[in-house]
Amino acid sequence: MNARLRWAIIIAPVLVIIAGWYLVVWNGRQADAVALDEHTATLVHQSDDLRSQVNDATKFKSAGKKSRTRLAELRAGYPNEADVAGFIRSNDELATSSGVLVESLTPDAVNSRDRSAPPSTRTVAISLRVSGSEHAVSDYIGRLESLARTTAIDNLDLTAESAGSVSASIRLRLFVARNANLAS
Repeated sequence: MNARLRWAIIIAPVLVIIAGWYLVVWNGRQADAVALDEHTATLVHQSDDLRSQVNDATKFKSAGKKSRTRLAELRAGYPNEADVAGFIRSNDELATSSGVLVESLTPDAVNSRDRSAPPSTRTVAISLRVSGSEHAVSDYIGRLESLARTTAIDNLDLTAESAGSVSASIRLRLFVARNANLAS
């Protein structure tokens, strides 16, 4: 037998075994690897979607907290009841922190026919007289305008008193929700 034939007889079965292994085992594993890569890509995509949903939910929850806080502020500014006593307490705090003296504070009855207010609103008129230094009265008026309670200053008269002292007569309105569903 010739050497080439002998080598061909030895190598042929080895090549058949290698080719069979490649077709059966290696190709099968390659298909599994491709399927695994596709599954991994799907899972990554789903994970990204879930992350996006969690981020959206977190933003929504945060916005909800801000909305609830803002709604509570609006309810405090536009209550169902006149709560003149609450306004008087807030006014006393403002006067003390500003350094003015409240000489008089007179509330009127709740006015349900205030044509300048929206139809769903009642008003309570308040007459105030305060005195103090120019700076203190100016600070007081600025703080009065920034109260959480919805108010409108209708009239403001300033009068110079003795050396650097000023008195202010203020007419303002407190707004009250006419319909309990609007403020609650």
